[in-house]
Amino acid sequence: MKKALSVLLVIALLIGCLAGCGGSPGSDPSQSTDGNSSSSSSPAGSGEERLKIGIVLKTLASEYWVAMADGIKAKAEELGVDVEIMAAASESDTGNQLQMLEDMVSGDYDGIGVAPITDTNLINGVAKACSKGIPVVDLDQGFNEDELKAAGGWLVGYCTTDYVVTGRQAGEYLAGKMGNKGKAIIIEGMAGNLSSESRKTGCNEVLTKAGIEVVASQPCDWDRQKAMDATTNLLSVHPDVTGIYCCNDTMALGAQQAVDNLNLGDKVFVVGTDGNSEAIESIANGHMAGTAAQKPDVIGETCLEMLVEFIRSGKEGGMDYEMENVLLDSYIISPDNVAEHQKK
Repeated sequence: MKKALSVLLVIALLIGCLAGCGGSPGSDPSQSTDGNSSSSSSPAGSGEERLKIGIVLKTLASEYWVAMADGIKAKAEELGVDVEIMAAASESDTGNQLQMLEDMVSGDYDGIGVAPITDTNLINGVAKACSKGIPVVDLDQGFNEDELKAAGGWLVGYCTTDYVVTGRQAGEYLAGKMGNKGKAIIIEGMAGNLSSESRKTGCNEVLTKAGIEVVASQPCDWDRQKAMDATTNLLSVHPDVTGIYCCNDTMALGAQQAVDNLNLGDKVFVVGTDGNSEAIESIANGHMAGTAAQKPDVIGETCLEMLVEFIRSGKEGGMDYEMENVLLDSYIISPDNVAEHQKK
């Protein structure tokens, strides 16, 4: 009897052990949150921890930044990492953008990518990330390097379009359309914003060299309505203007609307920046004269790849780390080549 009880006890213990080792259905930790387990999960049993990257963009209310987000997502799938992308409601919401970054710093991210609204608004957040050993990469909008360093922040890398060169390209094209003579106005983004100031500088330099007088330059906060209103007012003050350069396409579309409303479409040439789809259609339909197009998807891809390579390499960053700096070219979309860039 005792022997029988002993045998039964052993069997019960074995059954309990086997049950404890079994997994419940659907508990596979390799499944990604987006349901794409084939390209976004580490192989079971590989021992590799999947990297989690946080991204804070300026906004997703603009086609330019949506394209950058799409580039990041595509590269994340290729690299086998998880990304979470957040963005401010608008390109003037500096405080909310900083809060998003600080929330990420408090989270469990292996690395963070940021596109600051201004060259200073995310400095404190980046410094906090660095103090926790979280590497940061800069997408498109540069930082005030002296202030960043003073706060204890450093960057893995930076990728953008050369803003000054973009402004020059737009200026050269606009000057040609104006016959290298006459008067022009410039519609800026946010006052003091690095990309806006640099584009304005490049364009102004070329126009002045061509003998064109820039009679006004006004910030319009990247906003279409503000650009339309400003253009309407400026053209009433300067009725002999024949050229307008806008620091992004959203504002260029507003400026073009003002020109069309005033029936000046055959006299005033409007050139924008970015190469978004609505601007391309405007060019194709004979309204905007052209745009200096950028590659936001490539900027996003490049920055994510920089960050992931840095993390996987095991490199040590710090205040003396020499960040990687990648500058991309822009290109002019005009009526001559617009068909190549229209969405099929």
